[in-house]
Amino acid sequence: LSLGPDTIASAEAALAEYATQLTPKDLDKVAARLLAYLDPDGQVTDDHDRQCHREVTLSPQDQRLMSELTGRLTPAGRAVFELAMELFSAKGMNNPADPDSPSGPVNATGLDPHLLAEAAARDTRTPAQRRHDALIAICRTAAAAGADGTINGLPAHIIVTASKSDVEQGRGFATTATGSVVPVRDVVDLLVTDPDNNDVVMVVFDDHTSDVIYYGTGRRTANTAQRFASFARDRG
Repeated sequence: LSLGPDTIASAEAALAEYATQLTPKDLDKVAARLLAYLDPDGQVTDDHDRQCHREVTLSPQDQRLMSELTGRLTPAGRAVFELAMELFSAKGMNNPADPDSPSGPVNATGLDPHLLAEAAARDTRTPAQRRHDALIAICRTAAAAGADGTINGLPAHIIVTASKSDVEQGRGFATTATGSVVPVRDVVDLLVTDPDNNDVVMVVFDDHTSDVIYYGTGRRTANTAQRFASFARDRG
């Protein structure tokens, strides 16, 4: 906060004194009260203070395999985020439940306005769901834009591993190289319904020997297949 060094030092000394007498919960209340006294209008801040509080956190998966995304955006970050959401979360755009939904930003060159209008009429998602789908679309667009780049010497792909029995039965779960869990059905559906998708690599292991019995993407890239399979099996 831009309050001056003497004021900040005095506030820190007061909090340190209270910390020897109060519980952490009560100390939070005192700190909030002190901040309200020093900055009653909530305007005593500067860019350095805002930059120190910027963050985005992805929580571990819960029992439904869902993950909570929380964070704080700087003013400039919010402006960029709002623009991206306006472009990618428009009604009818990037709807995973609609195979005829246009993908990408709503201002994309060549986008058929009649196709978009029809997709928007079918779109029953809530604004929050559209923002979720927009975020996924933005991430996929960014990954595709950097398709020529590498991570630890390997092309930037999502690598998922699964057992033979789970794939054959269309149930169970696959595991990504980063430890996230994805239903096998979702991965198989993605590879089958989007054969041109090169972002996902699926590696299937024998249930008993752990031998690699299948390596697949939307398009086969044999020149890196062995490296991908070894990476998935040995976790790097």
